Amino acid sequence: MNYIMKGLVIITTPKTKTELLQTLRENGYDRISDDQLDRLLSILRKEEKAEAEIHRLNRTESRKKTKSKAERALRTHQLCNIGGAVVSFYPELAYLSPEDLYNLFNKILHYDTGIELSIEYAITHRSNLKGSDKSG
Repeated sequence: MNYIMKGLVIITTPKTKTELLQTLRENGYDRISDDQLDRLLSILRKEEKAEAEIHRLNRTESRKKTKSKAERALRTHQLCNIGGAVVSFYPELAYLSPEDLYNLFNKILHYDTGIELSIEYAITHRSNLKGSDKSG
């Protein structure tokens, strides 16, 4: 956390008045009253607390944006099932790097209309299943 005061940069909040006074003196601030020192230390500590609170709130917000643990577990399960199905038909794929797998699937999707039609069928079938769940 950086604090700037007329060209003075304090890298971290000093723990004591002595540390603050030493930092100020090292930077040419020789004449500072005890009262000014107390106020400056108080300001630095309040800013540090405010920054910590902002950081905590940002973490809380990003947690809200992420899916719940159950949703993540379900997604992981679905991905494992898909991967298992693919590897059961083509065991060699298990030995490819992630980059090679993505390149392979990218080529398949762009050059093989049969695969595209199968994926479209899967998407349509899934939409139909979701629709029937609502009515049933």
